[in-house]
Amino acid sequence: MAKENTHEFEVDPVIQDVAELPDPPSRINQRHLLGDMIVINMMAVIAGAEGPKVIGVWARGQ
Repeated sequence: MAKENTHEFEVDPVIQDVAELPDPPSRINQRHLLGDMIVINMMAVIAGAEGPKVIGVWARGQ
């Protein structure tokens, strides 16, 4: 019987840390907050995404 990988990861502390990062002042064409983008990218990479296209697909849930 294979051993299950049961690592737990708390997202809230990461979100709180990222929320404190300065966001560039320009709001032109800004769709998402910097902190949101960082957390989405981190979670996608942890889930196995390799590269920006795969991260985008993962973020859309497709």
